[in-house]
Amino acid sequence: MNSIFRILISTVTMAVSAAAFAQTSVHGPVEKAEKLRQQYRFSEAVDLLEEALESCSAADSSAIEDALLPARNGESMTDFCVVASPVAKRRFSKKDFFLWLPMADRSWRSVPNVLDPSSDAPVAATFVREGDEKIYFSAPDEEGMRNIYMTMKLDSVWTAPELVDEKLTSSADEICPLLSPDGKHLYFASSGLYGMGGFDIYVSDWNESTREWEAPVNMGIPYSSPYNDYLFMHTSDGLYTIFASDRECPGTDSVWVYVTDFDSMPVRRSVSDPSEAWKMSILNPSGSSRAVSGTEVKMPSDPKMLDYINALRELKAMKKRMAEASGSLDRDRASVADMQGAEKERLSAEILDREMELIGMQDSLKKKERELQAKELDLFAEGLVIDPSVLDAATASNDGERTTGGFSFTKNTMGGELAMTILRPEPSFDYSFMILDEGRFAEDNTLPEGIVYQIQIFTSSSPATVKRLKGLSPVFMRRAGSSYIYSAGVFRTYSDCLSNLNKVKKLGFKSAFITAFLDGEKITVSKARTLESEVVHLYNVTVVPSGGKALSEAEKTAIHAVTSADLSRTVADGVVTYVIGPFSDKAEASSVVSMLRAAGVSSAAMSEVRQ
Repeated sequence: MNSIFRILISTVTMAVSAAAFAQTSVHGPVEKAEKLRQQYRFSEAVDLLEEALESCSAADSSAIEDALLPARNGESMTDFCVVASPVAKRRFSKKDFFLWLPMADRSWRSVPNVLDPSSDAPVAATFVREGDEKIYFSAPDEEGMRNIYMTMKLDSVWTAPELVDEKLTSSADEICPLLSPDGKHLYFASSGLYGMGGFDIYVSDWNESTREWEAPVNMGIPYSSPYNDYLFMHTSDGLYTIFASDRECPGTDSVWVYVTDFDSMPVRRSVSDPSEAWKMSILNPSGSSRAVSGTEVKMPSDPKMLDYINALRELKAMKKRMAEASGSLDRDRASVADMQGAEKERLSAEILDREMELIGMQDSLKKKERELQAKELDLFAEGLVIDPSVLDAATASNDGERTTGGFSFTKNTMGGELAMTILRPEPSFDYSFMILDEGRFAEDNTLPEGIVYQIQIFTSSSPATVKRLKGLSPVFMRRAGSSYIYSAGVFRTYSDCLSNLNKVKKLGFKSAFITAFLDGEKITVSKARTLESEVVHLYNVTVVPSGGKALSEAEKTAIHAVTSADLSRTVADGVVTYVIGPFSDKAEASSVVSMLRAAGVSSAAMSEVRQ
């Protein structure tokens, strides 16, 4: 062993032995920053962690940066807090809190079930209403991380679950998807997207033109918090917004359910005081109306602010008229079923006319909402602050706003066991060269593009049986005139093919030989080897983490000590692998493997990057 290699091994060993100290050296500031973040003191947490980052070692920086990200996000999100109007709140057991949400009765199904086979789901149920033909749900993938999937009903069966969209998927968990009644908004919680820590609440809007879900947006304070927030919904009557959170819970066995007035155009403002941000987030109902008819209101003098208030008044009045019209229609629809003759025809025609009017009102409402949003942006651009108390009082309806007594919690019943037949995709065929107890023919005889080598084993005047393969897999078949030609394996390099030739011959195929192809067309082996030599070869170093899912601190330290090459993470067939590289020099990649193994990372291996 040369002296340089001994020095490298010594460096790695020292770095690995320091890993335990690295964990404790960052523990103090990270733990303190966590407490500051939970108190909405985001700026203090950021300052503390940035100071620790300046003086820490490379091994410590990862843990500090992980804690720094949600603190910075929280600091940014305090600039856009929603001024919500709390109506009610109540604490429930985490085991069944979801049954207290105003949703369809018997729509929650216990887990494990056919959609979510996990017994440790964050919420112990899956939301599936009777009659649904499209279901969004959360379930663990092969790696154990939760993603959002969708399945659709086709006659009597359901399609194989598919991931909803790449934009809605992070490196952590996504849970509790709830689709809006119109199917245009998907609300869910994630612990891996842009957020303040724990599970934050997000909304993704359906893009009708692209037929895709848009990038999710964090709902912000007070709906999201440094704690765990989920199950966001608007009630079907358009009156309330409801969600759950453990932000005020002393332990892990309960959650609070918060109810606020629904507001399609919520006022947002900056909050610099952490105590005020916390007060906004605990959403304590006042116990009385926010505004009462006859209250004297001091109106703002700024013309743009007055214009905004008048526009908001019009919007609220329009929403009230729509709610009344919709309620009247529902009552008449129920009545017409019991009518007969001319009276039924008259009312049916009237209902149709009013339905068309309601569609026009909906279009006008959307236009008014866009106009109000533009006015609000103008106010923000000019630095004009919207006072929520003045705004509430100034836009109150003549008969006063709803009191906290307008909402009451009612417990639903758990639904029955899910009975669904789900189409499962067939497992993909493994084209790796293998010798099995029973041979296998390739599912697809099409060769991949580029240079490919195969081992031709025999020709036959009639189709061969599996028994003739003697355990070889995969075996490809080609027609040549009246003959059938059989070849084993798909090899990208001549050396790889050559190393397996004797294995094939030992099975009894003594006349087996190597053939070559370029983009599926047969070429001479010598030409293939010439072309192969002109290809630029790259190499990766792979490490399978000892813990199964993530690198240990010792493994991270060893990798950073021996190389500065890029480090990425992949998952294949449920196996997590970390990839270092690529390296253009095979000797360099081999040296990294040797040093990592010497440092105790026994799973380190080298692989060639396919070009």
